[in-house]
Amino acid sequence: MKKLTLLACLCAAVSFPAFPEARPLDTLFPALNAQIKECLAVRGIYFNVENDAAARIQPNPNANIPPLATNEARFKYIIETLILIPGAGTINLTDIYNVIKDLQTLEGRVYYSVTRKKHTVLFQEATRIINEKNHRPFPDNVPVAVIPDAEVRYIRLKDANFGNCYYRADVQKAGKGIHFKLTNFKNISFLFISIFKENDLLLDYYIEPVAEGIAIYGIIGARTSDFIENYVDVPSAIIKRIDVINSWIIDGLREYHGR
Repeated sequence: MKKLTLLACLCAAVSFPAFPEARPLDTLFPALNAQIKECLAVRGIYFNVENDAAARIQPNPNANIPPLATNEARFKYIIETLILIPGAGTINLTDIYNVIKDLQTLEGRVYYSVTRKKHTVLFQEATRIINEKNHRPFPDNVPVAVIPDAEVRYIRLKDANFGNCYYRADVQKAGKGIHFKLTNFKNISFLFISIFKENDLLLDYYIEPVAEGIAIYGIIGARTSDFIENYVDVPSAIIKRIDVINSWIIDGLREYHGR
């Protein structure tokens, strides 16, 4: 198994009130190494990709963080992510839920294309659909005041490289945070070649308001064939999409913080 480690932190220039009853980040992750702590202590984003089988982020087993990517042995690539948005003291679980519900803000987000040497829109369309079999649009961009304990959503993303991609999103309350899991329920293809078969791409996130701001911890798993890697740079394809989804969540939370 190849393990890609993605460690990201976002630091703001302005300090805001902390959550009075939120847990410190160290309570969730007491064993972060010096490299990660340095990342979380400075402004900017730290990005590291390694073929490393050892997980660097170990949640506190008593912190009631849900187990992520419980079937990770089936994946060829594993990516860890830890993001800290400092001082977002006015954001609560309902705000977080509404951010990951607002697909309209995912549409049109860009990434830098090395081959095209310019910024390119990744998700040309982002639409909630009725279910796995009925792909009619299901408008769902109105914020809610009360979040459900658990919800299943079905999503169509028109990908600039892979065309229409279909995902299932599982969202539920978990401990002091929200568990957000996204996986493809149909094959993702490029030029009629299947890149990721059904359920072979997984983004599994836990998001919690902490004393320092908002913590996002996740594991991303991907599985594809060696044959496909002769034609597609699979790690790059995964990381581009993670980067866009991460920025979508981060920007949404920062916007809520500014309200």
